[in-house]
Amino acid sequence: MKPETGIMMKLVVIVVVSSAHGAKFHPGRWEFGPMTAETCEERAAMVQRMDTPVDQTLTAFCETVEGVNI
Repeated sequence: MKPETGIMMKLVVIVVVSSAHGAKFHPGRWEFGPMTAETCEERAAMVQRMDTPVDQTLTAFCETVEGVNI
């Protein structure tokens, strides 16, 4: 993804936890920003590389401040 210059973004991080029985639930959604598109892209990549417990995954993506998923 090539970030557009001048657009303010927010970083959205969603935590998904799997139970021992295979059920999945979303215990949290966090939004950080505003920030430039380039900074948002860098931080989303850092979150995706983070080590997490076996039963937990992190999803990170960027949205415009108005809520449009990029």
